[in-house]
Parts: sequence; C-alpha cells; structure tokens
Amino acid sequence: MRMSIRMKWIRTGFNGCIFLMPCILAGCASAGSASAASNGDSVRDAGMPIHVFPDEASWSLQARAIDDSSYSIRVIDENGNSVQTIGDLVSRPPFTTKDLLDIRDYNADGHPDILARTMPVGASAITGGVLYIFKPAARQFVESEGIEQEGDITVEPDGCISVEYRSDAMNYRKDHYCWKDSRWVFQQTAKD
Repeated sequence: MRMSIRMKWIRTGFNGCIFLMPCILAGCASAGSASAASNGDSVRDAGMPIHVFPDEASWSLQARAIDDSSYSIRVIDENGNSVQTIGDLVSRPPFTTKDLLDIRDYNADGHPDILARTMPVGASAITGGVLYIFKPAARQFVESEGIEQEGDITVEPDGCISVEYRSDAMNYRKDHYCWKDSRWVFQQTAKD
C-alpha cells in the first residue's frame, strides 16, 4: 500500500521565537491559520495601485497565493486587464500584497520597480527578494539581471542598491550595485 503525504507549513512559537515547521496534513487540520490558500485560490487582496507612466491612469499589482508556499504577482492595467503574471515565487504566509511587495524606483529611471519577497536566505534573519525592473518599451516588469547574491535589497542614492547577505556562519556582507547602461553593475563588497 502506497501512502502519499502532503505537507504544509505551520507557524509555531517557543520562548518568544517564531519558527516555520513542516506539518503532515492528516495531523494538522487545526493548523490551517498559516495557510493562505491550500487549493490555489487567490487571497482576497485589494492590491496596490502604481503609476508606471506619469501621464496615464494607475495600474495595480496583486499578490495571489498559488499554494501554501508560493505566490504570483498579477499586473493589472488601468482598464482592469491582466497584462502580466509574474510567478511562482516561494515565500511564507501571509500572502498579501502589502507584506510581499515593495514598490519603488530602484534604478532611478522614473518608473516603479517591484521587489518581491521570498524565503529567508539560508539560516539567517535576512529575507530574500527578487527584483523586477519595469521596461517601458515592453510595458512589462522583467527580472533584474546582474545581482550576484540573494539577500535583502535596499535602495541607495543615484540609482544604486545594496544587497545584504550572509557570507558564512558568522558574517554578513553587503554588495553594492549601480544601474548603468540598462543593467546592474557591481561596485564593491563591504563586510558588516
């Protein structure tokens, strides 16, 4: 007799700390509070308005749960039409737009970009992120290339960013990049 086991994540606390632990579905019927959507239905979320072009009406972004551990981003134009779906990003609940997406002009080109939150990187407190740059000619968000490490991305002045990541068991580093010729160009690494 073959037995298949499906798993989902539950949030549990111990001495004030929060951990995510796998839970076998058969024994976790009451642990559904951490689950955003177990059957792929989207979480009811109003979305987030953005202005991709200054002279046009606003678009909106909506994070939608795919399953208990992943989500997609739906880009909706001013007419309510879905113009792009960015997807299968792995993260942890809650799957709400405000918790998962950070919208700002990361590369200082005058258009908003999307930082999509992902799982913590390694065994650290740093939350990962995938950066999507808006390409005006294509009217699409494109995954940013040229960033070497996965980590916490922060905006710095003049179209630059820093990416903080764990370099080994004890140390963190921060790589600095600037937007030049339509791509991220590595500048330097700083040890924290």
